[in-house]
Amino acid sequence: MGASGIVAEDFAQKFLRIGHNVIFSLDIHLLITSMVTNDRPSLLFLISNSGEKTEICELAALAKQYAIPVICMTSQAESTLAKLATVVLLTTDAGEAPLRSSATNSLLVQLYTVDVIFSSYASREYQRTIEQLEKTKKAIQLFETGQT
Repeated sequence: MGASGIVAEDFAQKFLRIGHNVIFSLDIHLLITSMVTNDRPSLLFLISNSGEKTEICELAALAKQYAIPVICMTSQAESTLAKLATVVLLTTDAGEAPLRSSATNSLLVQLYTVDVIFSSYASREYQRTIEQLEKTKKAIQLFETGQT
């Protein structure tokens, strides 16, 4: 939701390109359906700078009811979301201007954190990551040149 939704979409895009089944949707009902009907082991990765968005906290509580691990990224260690999560990725609370028009500081911190997570994963799974990125690049090129 909000600026954290942009970060979640970036996370999904990165991991989809290397072959992971990631679902990103602003439709809460679709997310709930996906969570409870997935036969494969899964986890729920939630991003909320404040850790207090009602919808996000309710998703975390529902995931716990279904024994789905919850990883959260938040700047508030004592937030409702952090207390519901299995794993907490604590980001810095960079602060925002009182009358901000966008969540610039928290957005940049969250995007950077996603890049660190992805880079770390890609380093550990280097060969597989390279193969998947080559595969997706080739498919996109075929599509763009009309050779499909």
